[in-house]
Amino acid sequence: MLNKTSPIGQSGHVWLAMSIQKFGTRGYLNWNYPTEDNYMVRSKTDTVETPEIIEVTGERLSKECGISNSCLLIFQVYGQSNITTRYRLRTFKGTNLLHEDKAVSDELVPGEWKYYWFISTGAIFQRITLQEWKHEIGLGIKTPGADVDLYVSVFDGRYPTENDYDFKSTNMGADSVILSS
Repeated sequence: MLNKTSPIGQSGHVWLAMSIQKFGTRGYLNWNYPTEDNYMVRSKTDTVETPEIIEVTGERLSKECGISNSCLLIFQVYGQSNITTRYRLRTFKGTNLLHEDKAVSDELVPGEWKYYWFISTGAIFQRITLQEWKHEIGLGIKTPGADVDLYVSVFDGRYPTENDYDFKSTNMGADSVILSS
């Protein structure tokens, strides 16, 4: 995920491209680096306000790398304007990925944090289709008398904390946060 960190209106337009290179097939001088015109995958939000996201699935990696090979993912950040743009680039591992309509059960010891993530393209496609979108993030408690809180950050890849978050639910017992257009 590439997040533009310049103030809105002071950020140029940038996008993210990626190529996949099998290990051992070429020396690094002959790798297929992504360019403006030659890439395997490219982000396509085409706005200065929203982050650029590329999701690489296990299916895609298996197809490009083979089952028992390792691969190198090469990313390019490309500026499309004459304005300097500050950004932050980060990856998310496949662990703790949330899937729509598939609940996750886990446990948490006092004082511990656990992080989960998912990709939402609702805001991006809303501009195209004008359809409203909504994500309801719910957290139920199985242990009687226990309490946990839910903190959510959006767009920029920060791990939310008690002091740094975009949305929170600190109800006693079950918690929920609704993200919508």
